[in-house]
Amino acid sequence: MLTVMSSHGVPDWVRFLVRAGQQAPSADNSQPWHFVWDGKCLSVHLDPVRGGAGLGLDHPTNLMAIGAVIENLAQAAGALGLPLEALKVGRRATHEPFASVVWDGPVRFPGSDRDVGVFHRHTNRGAYHASPLDPTLVAQLAAMTEGPMRTIVVSETEQKKRLASLLRDASRCASRPRRFIVGLAAVSGSRQRR
Repeated sequence: MLTVMSSHGVPDWVRFLVRAGQQAPSADNSQPWHFVWDGKCLSVHLDPVRGGAGLGLDHPTNLMAIGAVIENLAQAAGALGLPLEALKVGRRATHEPFASVVWDGPVRFPGSDRDVGVFHRHTNRGAYHASPLDPTLVAQLAAMTEGPMRTIVVSETEQKKRLASLLRDASRCASRPRRFIVGLAAVSGSRQRR
């Protein structure tokens, strides 16, 4: 969403950056960000409605989504030829934006969207569906391997609950990722023994 607080309209470079920012992934396609153009500055904020729905404003997935928006803005600003100093990342005071872009110089638009990486990524834009996956697809996913890595499909209810609990713990303890890795190894190890 873009809120325009200027009577001078929105420059094409601002629309380009907003479009790039909107390509960022977010949990359950919540898109918890909000762009504001005041005529001089494009800023990125956490949207209190979309960010607060479901997971809650303080949930780490909202911060990851905002971080992805900022990364997309940085890539798109670079594609426009804006200097690094044009993008400023906030310190996250209560009403301060997460990031802002101020620029009044020339821009060079890329030849096409294909020249900007953020426009040819695939991002799931669908909401989460609770219906089970097709058993054939589950079997294909479970058979995927690459070197020592393999795909584990968790389908039993108790395993799902345990993995969800581990993921919640990992979100709460972002500074302690080892706990998540050890827990995930325990879940996958118990599946191998069965």
